Amino acid sequence: RINLKAFDTSFTPPYQTYPSIVNMKIVLVEHFVNDAEAWQKVMGGHFATFGQPGMSIDKAQKLPVFEGQSCLLTCPTSTNMTLCVWQQGDLSEDEFQAFIDRFTQGLCTNKCYYISDSLGLSGLTPRGYMRDFINTASEGKSSAGYLDAPKLWFVHHSIVDPAKFQNRMGEFVGIAASSENGDDLKTKFAASFGVPLGTYACASLFTEGADAACMWSSGEDVSIEDFQKYVDSFTTSACKNTVYAVD
Repeated sequence: RINLKAFDTSFTPPYQTYPSIVNMKIVLVEHFVNDAEAWQKVMGGHFATFGQPGMSIDKAQKLPVFEGQSCLLTCPTSTNMTLCVWQQGDLSEDEFQAFIDRFTQGLCTNKCYYISDSLGLSGLTPRGYMRDFINTASEGKSSAGYLDAPKLWFVHHSIVDPAKFQNRMGEFVGIAASSENGDDLKTKFAASFGVPLGTYACASLFTEGADAACMWSSGEDVSIEDFQKYVDSFTTSACKNTVYAVD
């Protein structure tokens, strides 16, 4: 498990840590889709419901299909994977797994990762996510926070050397702490880690085990093969990295 308390994270945006996350049950769910056409119809039905006149965040949270659980973020990818971040209600881990399996109607195999810490998120609540989404959309950006480059990526880091990964994250946090704004951060990130300007990480989720998940963005000209090389270089040999292009 990554120890964020080892870093000086008392700085202000563009990055902040939120240790209060330990008081919430936040779950990253990897949905391995086995029937893409049927899954697309199910997800399309949810999105259509959310877009109905008079719909609000509070009303959406009370829909029976969610059984009191809250989906904070959904990232469809270019493969047979959909990645979601959930806020778990008053359920045990086994009960939540059973809920996820019901929710996906047998169309996915679902793997749950419980999150212990986060970096770079302005609030792990449905309202916080929607506020960020609405605000950035009104500014012509493609996602929340500093993920404002044309392409979006989701990376699952399977950590094989925790000490080395911790040291790398320490370098990353140091750069974030010394950056005055998003543009300054992007410039320092590119110079420090040898990636093209505009390729950088935003939100990071650290699980209770030997995994982490990060959201990145990049320029339109970056291929998935190129991005895989950048991420592998960034994490050195501390992780095995699985990259998903977010649609």
